Amino acid sequence: MVDIFLIKLMVSVALVVLLSIITEHISPRISGMISGLPTGTAIILFFIGLEQGAGFAKSTSVYNLAGITSMQIFLYGYYFASKRANRFRIIISAFGALIPFSVALILLKQIHFNVFTALIPSIGTLILFSYLYKKTPDSRIKKPIKFSLTVLLARAIVASSIILLITELARLVGPEWTGLFSSIPTTVFPLLIIIHHSYGKDHIHTIIKNLTGTLPTLALYCLAVFFAYPLLGVYWGTAIAYGTTAIYLMVFFFVFRN
Repeated sequence: MVDIFLIKLMVSVALVVLLSIITEHISPRISGMISGLPTGTAIILFFIGLEQGAGFAKSTSVYNLAGITSMQIFLYGYYFASKRANRFRIIISAFGALIPFSVALILLKQIHFNVFTALIPSIGTLILFSYLYKKTPDSRIKKPIKFSLTVLLARAIVASSIILLITELARLVGPEWTGLFSSIPTTVFPLLIIIHHSYGKDHIHTIIKNLTGTLPTLALYCLAVFFAYPLLGVYWGTAIAYGTTAIYLMVFFFVFRN
């Protein structure tokens, strides 16, 4: 158990730091696209599969698929609030994301989803929010700030704490709540806060806009876990799931490379 706990922690920390470096030194647009990959979700489903079994992870993936809806509501809440907040902009933006996200979780929990019906709200909201972000311009960080080790660790601790909490509580709350809780953008949320604080709202809008375009990878990943984990087990099922999302992402980059 100690080894698994440490692996969860190290992987979570590495992902947050990597996304931060990409955003600051390459492009918020590329970071947004990469952030759409099933990073936190993949970690959660993988370790739930190891600890609770492939069947539990399969059930969790259904509500994680439905939870893509609440994730998009979270992101748009942050986007919307940050456009209007001046004073206490980060606090207001964070609450603007967390409050509607929490409401969405409660509403989604009232619905009994299967793997197919879970796609309906996720696809519908994906089309809606993609349209709402359509006129948002891409921005680039010209003079990146060199962050201290303390700041990097603070980001990583937020993300890893959420991932560890969800995986540890899985056996207590069941697959439905686990799947919905894991829809919170664990690696993206601390990234949004630090980029918002350091560079302003335009750069986080770029991240959110481009992240939304790659969210189908998360849906594909959940579908792959649903079908592959019971048949192939956690390790091979994870490989198949990542292979599926990698193919989509390559096509996405090719089509939208400009």
